[in-house]
Amino acid sequence: MSAADSACAVGVERSQMAWYYAEGGMRLGPLEDEVFRRLVAGGRILATTLVWREGMADWQMFQQVAEADAASARAAVGAICSQCGRYSPAEDMILFRGAWVCAGCKPVFFQRIGEGGTPALYGVVAALRYAGFWIRLAAALIDGIIVAVPQLAVFFLFRAAAESASPSGELGADLLSLLVRLAIAVFYETFFVGRYAATLGKMACGLRIVVSIGSPVSYARAFGRYWAKRLSDLIAVAGAAVGAAVGALTGEYELIVLFAIVGALLMLFGYYMAGFDAQKRALHDHVCNTRVIWK
Repeated sequence: MSAADSACAVGVERSQMAWYYAEGGMRLGPLEDEVFRRLVAGGRILATTLVWREGMADWQMFQQVAEADAASARAAVGAICSQCGRYSPAEDMILFRGAWVCAGCKPVFFQRIGEGGTPALYGVVAALRYAGFWIRLAAALIDGIIVAVPQLAVFFLFRAAAESASPSGELGADLLSLLVRLAIAVFYETFFVGRYAATLGKMACGLRIVVSIGSPVSYARAFGRYWAKRLSDLIAVAGAAVGAAVGALTGEYELIVLFAIVGALLMLFGYYMAGFDAQKRALHDHVCNTRVIWK
């Protein structure tokens, strides 16, 4: 057996158990061991790919399964690189603070170490496929439409009730309407991200939200992420206010509106960041340590 074949065989059960793996939201399999090992060697199955075989209680990332199976053999044969998620022969790897690193990833790995990084996290992060700005914008537009439907229903319901109320009652109805609409938005984001790791818009676009190491987002983090988004909105509002103030110097109402819009658009950098960040993170992703990835 060649060194490459030996490396690919590490962590893969040698019996004829059938393997299954998840890709694009679909369960693929069953696969014989030899076919499964070829997919591993070819990079089709990475460290973060969810796999299952008979005897496993639940689906797990392949890295977890492989490391459990190969704990006694990896030092002599090979291991999963903690950076790229691929197998490499033992002679081409080093073990640094619990992280196996292949020859190709060593330079970047030690550069990150020098910058104060945590090596154990990089393997999962490197294997994630980050979603860019435009697909995230499409998902956000879908979510906006979905949330707007019940919010508009609440708005018109309270408006109808306020028509026959006193001025103070009308003010109270408007305030309650605002709170209910806010609660709808908060619940939508918190529930779907915390329960399914994606809003309906992101599900439709084939995206999911995870933390930096690839694990699901908790309800608490999903709740905080919603408010982190509002931070970007507040910055945009501040930009609109500055733009309106500049437009007011002209004395023209149309220019006030135009400058306010331009100011808001320029200050939406909290969202624009997703188009330029190496891991496609917006401001709220930085604040909450989340990533938006392809399924």
